[in-house]
Amino acid sequence: MKRELPWPHIPGGDNPVKYPVKNVATSEGRELGRELARLADAEYQRTGRDTRCETCAFRLGNHLANGSVPSLMSAVKCIAERTPFYCHETERPCGGWVAAVEACE
Repeated sequence: MKRELPWPHIPGGDNPVKYPVKNVATSEGRELGRELARLADAEYQRTGRDTRCETCAFRLGNHLANGSVPSLMSAVKCIAERTPFYCHETERPCGGWVAAVEACE
């Protein structure tokens, strides 16, 4: 069963009306990704457990999830609202999101 995305602005197709923002890595996205990874890294150092996938938005790296402004801003919104941000590889809350929420407590 495919999960419905919670916000209509999240890219996921080629229709420019339905998906007005392309899901690509940008320099601004890389800066935001670096800060979210720093937040998750600090929590993992504190707890000693890392549950992020290899291409997690909250893991520093040269992959789309860590540099995509739409994805990362959705993650920030979920942190602020304490609503789950789901892993893009499995049907569970993102491990990086869990760490970021715990770090903000």
